[in-house]
Amino acid sequence: MANENNETIENVNTETGELTENATTSSVTGNRFEPQQYSTFDPHVPANRVRVFNARNSATSLKNLGDTPIDIVDVMTQIGMRTRSGNPCQNTYIFTADGQVYFTQSNGLGKTINELVDMVEGDFKANTTNGYVKVQIKETSLSGDRSYKQFQLLEA
Repeated sequence: MANENNETIENVNTETGELTENATTSSVTGNRFEPQQYSTFDPHVPANRVRVFNARNSATSLKNLGDTPIDIVDVMTQIGMRTRSGNPCQNTYIFTADGQVYFTQSNGLGKTINELVDMVEGDFKANTTNGYVKVQIKETSLSGDRSYKQFQLLEA
């Protein structure tokens, strides 16, 4: 299966759209990031199945967001494989207060998303002041025309 950017998304039950409980991968990526699979909402609720389907098939890439702040209300992650390298990765879907859904396979963004979800104990609505966390992308340049991206927390 592929998203709108032709990035391969694997390890997903394409018949039900359900997430596998406690899915793990045996390989650790080069920067010691361990991909995780979870959702901050119940994927078994019919309305949320629509959210899962639409996220997997029409999410917008975070590549072009720049440093524009976003308000995160929910997150869904799935373990996948990078098309070019075959390395495991975390497919991260970010649901925002304005109804947008963003997608990334960035290890840096995946790592900080996992930390944010841990911080709010998996429930943005109950464990934040306004029902969301406001973040923006912080990008650090690396050698070889590469960069490392992380989320910077602006408001919780």
